[in-house]
Amino acid sequence: MIPSLNEVSALARKACTGVGYSWGLSEDASRATATAWAFGFDSITALAELLKAKESGKISGDCPLHLGAHLCDSQPKTPIVFETLTSPELLLFIAADLPKITGKSYRITLKSAVFYATPTDLYQAEDQPNTDVFTLRPAAPKGQRLHPAPRRVASEAAWTTLTRFASRTYAPATESSRQSGAGAGLTDAD
Repeated sequence: MIPSLNEVSALARKACTGVGYSWGLSEDASRATATAWAFGFDSITALAELLKAKESGKISGDCPLHLGAHLCDSQPKTPIVFETLTSPELLLFIAADLPKITGKSYRITLKSAVFYATPTDLYQAEDQPNTDVFTLRPAAPKGQRLHPAPRRVASEAAWTTLTRFASRTYAPATESSRQSGAGAGLTDAD
């Protein structure tokens, strides 16, 4: 399947809600997943892994959705370092929103990659990354500006996982709804 960004965003929001995240965190995850997917990162698989870990109670390290909300709320002025983090790709794109809030630029390292986030753009640089899973610190941007990637095929397993979690948000069918069918049923006055 080659999903649109709207499909990625909607499914991510519903899947997060279906696993028990709040509406606000689900919205943050939705935006981060769609943005990361747009830039060529396999955020669909990353989100599926995070939600499976949350469901099983086995999130290794910190949750990127909670950390992202905390970063955006606290607007840190000193470097932040996380040594263990489940699905850190999601935190990259939540943290990339931080310059829009603060008006400042940040250097973000994600495993072996280095990014610079500004209020308007995201750059990838050839800097020397640290060995930590994720770091964030104020810094002037450099590197190559990231551009959206072409549409591509999503992992069927990850898409199926997100669909399964999203289905938990649907209202169950009742005998009355089965008899009347979708919409207004037999009493439609339009």
